[in-house]
Amino acid sequence: MEKRTFLKCMALLYPVFVSRTILAATSVKKFLGLNLSTAGRVGFYVDYSELSAIGTHIFYVFRTHGTKGKISVTYTSFGDAHTKISDTVIWEDGESGVKSFSISVSAKTAGDHRIYVKLSDPTGGVLLHNEDKTVAYGVIDDGSVASESDAIFVDLDSGTNGVGTKTSPYNNPYDAMLNVGTKRYIYMKGTHIPDGTNTSKMGGVFRCITPPATRVDENSRVYIRNWPGFECTIDGGGRNDCMGFYTFNGESYQTYRGIRFLNLDVTGVSGFNNGSAIFYNYGNSTDINVEKCEFKEIVGSSNCGAFLPWGVNGGKMWRCRVDNTITNAGSPPQKTHGMIYYKASNISVQRCEFQGCYYAIFPKGMASNTVRVRSGFNIIENCSVGILFGYNSSNGYPDFAIIHNNLIRNCKSYYAIFVYGAADDQNGKIAIFNNVFDNCGSSGNGAVYSRDSYDLQLFNNIYYNCDVTWDMSESITAQSNSLRNQIEYADFEHEYNTKSHLYRHLGKMYNSKTALNVDFPKFASNDSSGNPKFKNTSNYDYRLNSDSPCIANGVNGTDQGIYLVGSEELGPTETIRPEAPSGFKVL
Repeated sequence: MEKRTFLKCMALLYPVFVSRTILAATSVKKFLGLNLSTAGRVGFYVDYSELSAIGTHIFYVFRTHGTKGKISVTYTSFGDAHTKISDTVIWEDGESGVKSFSISVSAKTAGDHRIYVKLSDPTGGVLLHNEDKTVAYGVIDDGSVASESDAIFVDLDSGTNGVGTKTSPYNNPYDAMLNVGTKRYIYMKGTHIPDGTNTSKMGGVFRCITPPATRVDENSRVYIRNWPGFECTIDGGGRNDCMGFYTFNGESYQTYRGIRFLNLDVTGVSGFNNGSAIFYNYGNSTDINVEKCEFKEIVGSSNCGAFLPWGVNGGKMWRCRVDNTITNAGSPPQKTHGMIYYKASNISVQRCEFQGCYYAIFPKGMASNTVRVRSGFNIIENCSVGILFGYNSSNGYPDFAIIHNNLIRNCKSYYAIFVYGAADDQNGKIAIFNNVFDNCGSSGNGAVYSRDSYDLQLFNNIYYNCDVTWDMSESITAQSNSLRNQIEYADFEHEYNTKSHLYRHLGKMYNSKTALNVDFPKFASNDSSGNPKFKNTSNYDYRLNSDSPCIANGVNGTDQGIYLVGSEELGPTETIRPEAPSGFKVL
């Protein structure tokens, strides 16, 4: 295809991957012609715009879950010096998809440059996907270090404790956390094993680091990060009573960036099961973000993982790598997860990698009716379950979750996605689209498995060497509400080499879309089969070859699978990662 024609097609189909010279402010890019009831929801498609030097940030917003009526939202920018902007984005009746706007930054001081954009004032009946937490960030990290007037410095390998300056840094994190005051950064380098300085008691005693006192808003947010140019590691050191950062005092507006967490283990702590690298435990915290951190072997007896935002409202996990090798020691076997939300809301996980977790992402027992989980652009591999929603509970169901553009592979023990509802009044409406499921499901279980949930929206996914594509297991009489539909929309899906049967709906097996259409004419009418012809799955290249049957085969002529236009980013960085530290998988 001629380059000019190719770029034009990209611009028409999807804006996220188009050159900045093509994108115009608030450009209209019709993505999906879905016919869905309600006005739907609007949120950010990508959580961050990242630059390494001054320039232009591009932010993307999208309408999901409904297409009824003309709607609009207002976006407004805040933060460090930039060309401030406020304007309105409009979607017409029947229109959904992604739109974009840009913000320029012409100068910055030393340290990270941070702006943020908030959505507000929805009209036409549309709702903001994350209420007042519908926020995206623009970061310029050029490797520079902020001045001492705005930063505390820590050399964890130093034998001498200083006063927190560049030339006389602290040699431990505890003094830094206590003395940061209103400064913006805590820079740390070296390796630290949590000692007895912070010992928290909650049914037992363990060693940890207590974060700084709470901040009150985005403009006062504190960044706990590696000293630019150096590594920072929090290591359990072979102990079985060590956690990373832990609090239950409601600390808020805190960001962790560029820190490695290794071998943190609390299995030796009597009465305490919840091992974690970063744990906010029922303190009513808000807006906790984890960026570009790495986690390996975070161990506890149960409910353990890399990041546990329990009771947190608002938070993002961005470009992180988690390798929580599933362990079988102890009785019962330990279940090491990636990220667990519990009674939390408005949490997002994007461009992360999860390897060898029991559950990679686990929204468990969420805050009732306020969840709105988002998971996008992640690689999830070799996990028992990729993403598990719910916990057989009559509250805390993940309404209006969005699972899009993820690669989930080799989740063979159970499922790639498991939606577990148990309440007749849940909204449901989980949107699952443009994912690739490779070798997922087993023993007659679907790559996407839903139990007692309602109004799922499935489209543009590719099921590759899976046991079953989607699997709605409950019969009508087994549902909490027998009058409601398990599926609102399921069409334009693609499968290849499905091992057991294509679908299960209301407890019945279907071996072809034709058979399914007899009972449910609205489902799977445009589904397709055949080798999707990925470029190189052994090298994690799931782009489509030019002769792939999945090109322009999705809703409204879009591509199926992850890469709608062939250049989607997955994982914590844009390229192959030779810089990954020892013990982490280089993809």
